[in-house]
Amino acid sequence: MKYRLAMRFLAVSCFMIPAAVQALELSGPFSDHMVFQRDKPLPVWGRAEAGRTITVTFGEQSHTTRARDDGSWRVHLAAEPASNTGRTLSVMSGDDVVAVTNVLVGDVWVCSGQSNMEWPLAKASNGPAVIGKASNDTMRLLYMKKEAAAYPRDSVAASWRPVRPESVTSFSAVAYFFGRELQQELSVPIGLIQAAWGGTAIQPWTNPEGWKRVDELSESYTNYIVKMDPRNPVGRDYHLAAYDDIERWVNDARAAVAAGVLPPDMPSPPVPENQGVATALYNGMIHPLIPFAIRGAIWYQGEANAQDELDYRHRMEALIKGWRDKWGQGDFPFYYVQLANFLTTPTNEPAMNSGWGLIREAQRLSLAVTNTGMAVIIDVGDVSDIHPRNKQDVGRRLAALALAGEFGQDRIASGPLYRDVETKGGKLYITFDHVGSGLMAGLKSGLEAPQERPVRDVHWLSVSGRDGVWHWADAEIEGDRLVLSSPAVREPVAARYATVMNPTGALLYNREGFPMSPFATDTE
Repeated sequence: MKYRLAMRFLAVSCFMIPAAVQALELSGPFSDHMVFQRDKPLPVWGRAEAGRTITVTFGEQSHTTRARDDGSWRVHLAAEPASNTGRTLSVMSGDDVVAVTNVLVGDVWVCSGQSNMEWPLAKASNGPAVIGKASNDTMRLLYMKKEAAAYPRDSVAASWRPVRPESVTSFSAVAYFFGRELQQELSVPIGLIQAAWGGTAIQPWTNPEGWKRVDELSESYTNYIVKMDPRNPVGRDYHLAAYDDIERWVNDARAAVAAGVLPPDMPSPPVPENQGVATALYNGMIHPLIPFAIRGAIWYQGEANAQDELDYRHRMEALIKGWRDKWGQGDFPFYYVQLANFLTTPTNEPAMNSGWGLIREAQRLSLAVTNTGMAVIIDVGDVSDIHPRNKQDVGRRLAALALAGEFGQDRIASGPLYRDVETKGGKLYITFDHVGSGLMAGLKSGLEAPQERPVRDVHWLSVSGRDGVWHWADAEIEGDRLVLSSPAVREPVAARYATVMNPTGALLYNREGFPMSPFATDTE
């Protein structure tokens, strides 16, 4: 098995010559019951025998092209308005016909990340009750098979399914609640594409273009990404050296087996196919979707990158910009989930900035990337489980971001986000975006809205002076501002809020019920 795997890498990498394609086929996520993205040009692509004429028809549209020398073809249908009426997408070449039936037009979202995005509706806190009522012909689900690949894949075995108890049971709970909320507000068909894999870091989901786009990742790009590509001199030398090792191993292994002894361990291929390798999940699970027209993406990941701390923001920037560059649909909306509270905070020190606190801070700082939004969920976690069962609030908060940011609804869609701090009279006056109708302290339980508490109940607030020594702070709410002070700090210059593994107890919210993001004013 390992030998065949190594030889396949040798053949693919050295020659990169596609096999002749005779049959007419669609290569992207096209199948019965699919959803086309409304109001955007619609790429349709596939493979056929080189030179053959291809005609693509959808509704009143019909477009013709020819298959290229390598057998690939693509057309772009004109934008279509939303439609609940099922139609047929037909692809014809001579006597060959591929028909995709019951196609709707609405909004399509890619839903990606690690296990909390993958977490199925059946295991959500209210999942069984929701599943029992799940019957919706205008919401369609596509589950991307888990596949790591050394090089970008161009095809996918797509199978869209309308929402039914049997189709939604194992589908992403976060994605389902997100899509359900959008549909209730927008009354258009919704297509959800789940491309998630538990336990995975962000690096395998990031394409080479993304790594290259971020200056802080330039060393990693040179060391890990360039050598993966045999089309450049560095990559060519790296691959050829690896194949030399494999060829020597083949000879040694044959000799060992002929002599009746165990063969030596096989060398690794130049680019292993597993879910931990940089770009591997992009290659296997995201690239096959491109350039399928989408509305945007939602993302829930970060647990596997806890060691990156503040550097995670650079990885987020690379992921988002890389996907957008390859999709070629502009800066489409990218909404993501800040990590939930989990485990216990190891110390009770006011300096905080421990555990996932720094990852959450990196996620907050990632909002600097254009057209992004962050759902804060430090009030729905579980001290003993990395997979919070309350996925409904997560999906709803993501949907609120989309409804306000992408669809222009006049609503508060986020908790308060730190904007600025001012020192005056021995106190810090902190201002925020997304205050809504006012700040409050609250305590949340289950799926219920947070219940207001006195601000003195919020423990996770601290200040420091110019000496850099941190002390717990007294807090007041004055209009839209949070006012912090400490008798131990004559002239405070910096503040932190909830930058710990698990900020338990009462937290800060706006009165619309969205939690304030943890923040540290000294990491700007």
